Amino acid sequence: MCVLDIMLFAEAKGFDVKIIRLIIRIRRQDSNERAEEETILDLYLRAFGMAPSEGEYGFLFRF
Repeated sequence: MCVLDIMLFAEAKGFDVKIIRLIIRIRRQDSNERAEEETILDLYLRAFGMAPSEGEYGFLFRF
């Protein structure tokens, strides 16, 4: 089975393939890269007045 087959199967079962790809991308990053991305995301969200409450999005980067 190739990755495309797995993604098609997941989509057929109701999973959001876009989110699965995001999870795969995040899991491939090393911890320093994830921490840097999380810091930059937080900075941009605060700049746009969209800062989440403490830890709201942190689960995305805690693998």
